[in-house]
Amino acid sequence: MNFIFAFDGPDASGKTLISALVSEELKLLYKPRGFTVISHKMPGATSAGMEIRKVLKNPEIAISPLAERFLFAADTADFFHCLSVGERQPYKINIVDRWSPVTDYMYGLPRGVDEKTLADIRAVYMGQLGIKPDVLFLVDVTVDDMLARMHAARRPACRIEQLGDNHHIKIWGQYKEAANLARSAAHKHCASLAHRVHRLDNTDPSKRSIREVADEALAEIKKVIENRIENTRDE
Repeated sequence: MNFIFAFDGPDASGKTLISALVSEELKLLYKPRGFTVISHKMPGATSAGMEIRKVLKNPEIAISPLAERFLFAADTADFFHCLSVGERQPYKINIVDRWSPVTDYMYGLPRGVDEKTLADIRAVYMGQLGIKPDVLFLVDVTVDDMLARMHAARRPACRIEQLGDNHHIKIWGQYKEAANLARSAAHKHCASLAHRVHRLDNTDPSKRSIREVADEALAEIKKVIENRIENTRDE
């Protein structure tokens, strides 16, 4: 009985902190019940992926848009292989920070890679595995908050961040559509890659803390886990 829950959104949306908070709570709740809770970060969820991540993030390396997508694809292929092997080990809850089939679309189109090419690349690493998260959480954030957090970062900008505000505003726009407009191409793309898509509202931190956003995600995750446990008992 294995589960996958993925968190995605534009850079500086809060998804990494939200997924970390959720992961810690799940460990407290489900480790005593025999589950292993594992946190993953894409790219970089495997040993090979960590090296790929270093290349993708390195501000001193110029990477063409298409080569960038192939590097992300290599990372995803290795991670999906590990997930498929892990399915043989029961009682695992996987929490994934980013879901690359979604990220490829959101980040690839603004880089000028056309939708057919992105689909062709995705078809290679998806293969016959058909791995989908039980719930894909899309974190909704205002563009002003996103940019403010990016600019406030105390570390040097990575290669992708150095692409500039206009680039990230385009990415933000696609995530905004995916999270809020069910008929948009972006939402349909996300829905095709997950069993369910759930919007997490992080658009007003003054009224709703990041902990409250994480608690919403945790409640949804618990429903999925408990429903499957109950259904398994009934079989």
